[in-house]
Amino acid sequence: MDCPVIQTTPRPTGTTPNASPSPVHILWTGGWDSTFRVLDLLFRQHRTVQPHYLIDPGRPSVGSEIKAMARMRRRMQERLPDPDALRPTLFTDEPGIRKNPDITGAWTTLAARNPLGEQYEWIARYAAMQGLESLELSVHIDDRAYLFLDGHIEEIRDGNSKNYRLKPDDDADRDLGLVFGRLHFPLLHISKLDMQAAADQAGFRDIMEMTWFCHNPKRGKPCGMCFPCQFALDEGMARRLPLPARMKCQFVSSKPGIVVRSSARKLLRRGQTAR
Repeated sequence: MDCPVIQTTPRPTGTTPNASPSPVHILWTGGWDSTFRVLDLLFRQHRTVQPHYLIDPGRPSVGSEIKAMARMRRRMQERLPDPDALRPTLFTDEPGIRKNPDITGAWTTLAARNPLGEQYEWIARYAAMQGLESLELSVHIDDRAYLFLDGHIEEIRDGNSKNYRLKPDDDADRDLGLVFGRLHFPLLHISKLDMQAAADQAGFRDIMEMTWFCHNPKRGKPCGMCFPCQFALDEGMARRLPLPARMKCQFVSSKPGIVVRSSARKLLRRGQTAR
């Protein structure tokens, strides 16, 4: 079966594919958002991409994510004029990221204000360890991290697209700068359905459908119980969940489901306290 034609944007006269002063460094998880950014950079902006992946030993989905990225990489490189435009992914185990007490302290302070996943602390330490000043993170407006970024970011031009970063002259929050100052946020105001429409137009929707999102896969399929599965349902991507997982997801987000989960957490906490 023939591959669909990817509609790339016209390349400026006199340039070569992927003509760019430096590669774009991006945290690629194999998920919908970061994969869209990788594809957009490669096929519509003709940029060289350097992916990074942080291995969380405690997350059951690591194997599924890595396999999904390997499948997508093969499909991308079949279609790229220059397959080397997608550089080999740099894999790093979270325990191997250099300690940074300043960043850890800043993250602890921020997380005490509002919930903030520990992955942001790892990412900040990783960017500092690697000396990266513009590592791209596929945060969007519905993510919890946006609560911290709102009011502290500025728009910048990055090739043919908009990008966002912390305002460099914003000294109001040192902790914010330590955790997010080395990151760029290219998808901040783009929804998953916007990405889907752009992928349809550009011709790489089939690759997007190969992405992974569930944190606790069951027999290689989405569980329907974790937050990413919930987000897929809430953000108009219910079709990506198998029917049993979709039914679980709908129950978990219902009032009876919330009561059941709350009761289960209380019982679990009591059991841990009693030990």
